[in-house]
Amino acid sequence: MKNQILKILLGVVTSVIIIGLLFYFFLFLNPLGIYQSNTLRWIPIFIVGVSFYCSGLINKNTTIKLLPILFIPVIPFKLFNFTYFPFIIPLCIVAALAIALTNKQLNLKHREYAFIPIVGIFLYFLFSQPLIIEKKDFGYDENGELTNALVLWDFSKKTDLILPNHNLIDIENNDFNMKKISGKTHFVTFWATWCPPCMRNKPELEEFKKSLSNNSEIEFIDISFDGDRKDKWLQYIAEKRPMGIQLLSEDEQITSRKLNLAGIPMYFIVKPNGTYKKYESFATAKQMLKKNTGNEAIPKNKNIKKLDTLFSLIASNNKGMGSISFFQGSEEIYQKTIGFSNLEKQVKSNKRTKYRIGSITKTFTATIMMQLIEEGKISLETKLATFFPEVTNASNITIESLLRHRSGLYDVTNQDDFANWMEKPQTKQQMLHRIIKNGINYNVNEHREYSNTNYILLSYILEKIERKTFDEILRSRIIQPCDLKDTNFGGKIKTENNQAFSYSMESEWKLATETDMSVPMGAGGIISTPTDLNLFYDHLFNGTLVSDKSRNAMTDIIDGWGMGFSQFPFPNKLAYGHPGSIDGFSSITVYFPEEKLGVTYITNAEDLPLRHIFFTTLNIYFDDKFEIPKF
Repeated sequence: MKNQILKILLGVVTSVIIIGLLFYFFLFLNPLGIYQSNTLRWIPIFIVGVSFYCSGLINKNTTIKLLPILFIPVIPFKLFNFTYFPFIIPLCIVAALAIALTNKQLNLKHREYAFIPIVGIFLYFLFSQPLIIEKKDFGYDENGELTNALVLWDFSKKTDLILPNHNLIDIENNDFNMKKISGKTHFVTFWATWCPPCMRNKPELEEFKKSLSNNSEIEFIDISFDGDRKDKWLQYIAEKRPMGIQLLSEDEQITSRKLNLAGIPMYFIVKPNGTYKKYESFATAKQMLKKNTGNEAIPKNKNIKKLDTLFSLIASNNKGMGSISFFQGSEEIYQKTIGFSNLEKQVKSNKRTKYRIGSITKTFTATIMMQLIEEGKISLETKLATFFPEVTNASNITIESLLRHRSGLYDVTNQDDFANWMEKPQTKQQMLHRIIKNGINYNVNEHREYSNTNYILLSYILEKIERKTFDEILRSRIIQPCDLKDTNFGGKIKTENNQAFSYSMESEWKLATETDMSVPMGAGGIISTPTDLNLFYDHLFNGTLVSDKSRNAMTDIIDGWGMGFSQFPFPNKLAYGHPGSIDGFSSITVYFPEEKLGVTYITNAEDLPLRHIFFTTLNIYFDDKFEIPKF
């Protein structure tokens, strides 16, 4: 008897270990790329069959009276939301039959019969739900449909999803049945205060609500999964006062099963008839709401012409020279140029005057690198040693750490003698020699420290992979596809080519130095116009150049920087962009995804700081009551 009890305990432990490993394999590791694996019922059926069969093998001679103890490992299935009625019934049947397959107290014929229903139950659940494999660059198209996905089978009927008869509660603890969500278009958000992605999206969600607050045909509903943290939910609502109907699911698992939710945040667009479609991407859900209702979230701005006054004052007070452009919805809605491209010859700048854009070049370089990653020519994990093993710590530095300024490499432009050679053409070998000589400031990924060396090396890597010059790569991969008429890799500044010189204020404007573009390369070697830069960003954020997955990776901000992007600090709005500075040129480009707004300002002479002018233009654009500053 004692020996049998030990075997029972060993069987329980074995089942728990196998269950844990298989759940980790299918739900967390998921090397097969199974789409929404945590909602597929054949997976727990398979796990039960395997784990209980192994447990049964250990207890094949154990008396039948003790075998029910082996069912204890079913309890962990509660953690994964699978032990619910009626699904618990087939789980227990498969567990019992798997044990029966091995039990020596049953005759061979009965054991063989047990195998048939196990296979039948498994096949039923295997084919009752779609099986979809996520391929490279898996994601969603503009209609919210899956892209780059292999559908192995899908025998489900293509019928409209209908909201279930399911009760939630409102902030006054009254019941709210989901069947009530009809009569107009509803935008439903599933979220929780304990969900970091949900909380990151909240400010953008509220801005989106405000932009459609005048549309009486659209209503917003937020459904929280804070059932066991109701106090936190109520505190958030009291402090933030979110727009729309606020509801709470008291049982996250039941609500998830009723709606077959794979996780949160999740977004539903519910039609007036109560049918709905669900979206995992907030950006896609917003786009589909606008498309389905015929509404544009942001009307054309009424303050845009007030900018003329600002730039007239800057020009008349000799506070700067340069050019600005606003893009909204792929259309240029404002453009202004002031000052001269060549003061000595009194050549005035115009809309198509090209300026050195400095580090905004890094966004171009990062975009091209992401294109190569999508094509399988390189990966974010590829080591620098693959291309330049002689660089210090190259075996630990990855492409991603270069893109994110986390490589630890010393910034070659900070060398004490930089001014002695920056205006002269430099070979790749000369630049590499300096990079190798300077070494590292810290170990890879210890923190983020901005370094032009990272992007100089990235441009060299692009050239090695493509076997072309950086100029040629830039033209074929970005300039031509985006039809950028006034963008190219820079060289010696030529007024006759409508290129601007830069100036610094020393009691009067003085011609600034001119860095040879062989020095900054992919870190700062491009020349362009504000119009072209806005067009580039518009293409980048609308999926022309890279997939949404790649762009989301680029805008994933760590320690203040993404990959070719930083997050732009403007009150109550989300924007991504990059500043630039080279010689006497300063520049900045930002894009507000919610407003589909791109803004670029480039100056070739500044007495009033660029950031001051740029923030003033945005304040004018977003604030009807903003007053033009006095000079």
